[in-house]
Amino acid sequence: MEEEVIIKITGRQEFIHNGEKDKIEQVVTGRLFLKNDKYYLIYNDNSPGVDGAEAKLRIDLKAEQLLLMRDDPAPLKQKFIEGEITDGYYGRVEQKFDISVDTEKISLQADMNSGEINVDYCLYFNRELTSENKLSIRYRTDN
Repeated sequence: MEEEVIIKITGRQEFIHNGEKDKIEQVVTGRLFLKNDKYYLIYNDNSPGVDGAEAKLRIDLKAEQLLLMRDDPAPLKQKFIEGEITDGYYGRVEQKFDISVDTEKISLQADMNSGEINVDYCLYFNRELTSENKLSIRYRTDN
């Protein structure tokens, strides 16, 4: 069964090379469903430069893992596992860059009515530390 949900996404990052800080907030509607004991959250990402690309979150409560995938024009793959460094990619204008995510802390709460995801992680481009990040995603059914 699929539910329509309202999703609030907040991202904060501090860039290592210059200390600049950036914050992105968006509220979107999306779809939520459960498949093979994992929750899937699908929405159109309206972050700057992403042009509403479809994003998919796979929330695995048992394994305490989060997978974020995004389609063109800015493809992205990030996998978050606390205490682990995972490889992924980030794309822009027909180029893909290798990235790695070092997940320092992850908190996942999800059901078919509401959920909250919080991740603290470091982002590496080409094996070089680029930024320290905090991602918060909250969703609830639209009824």
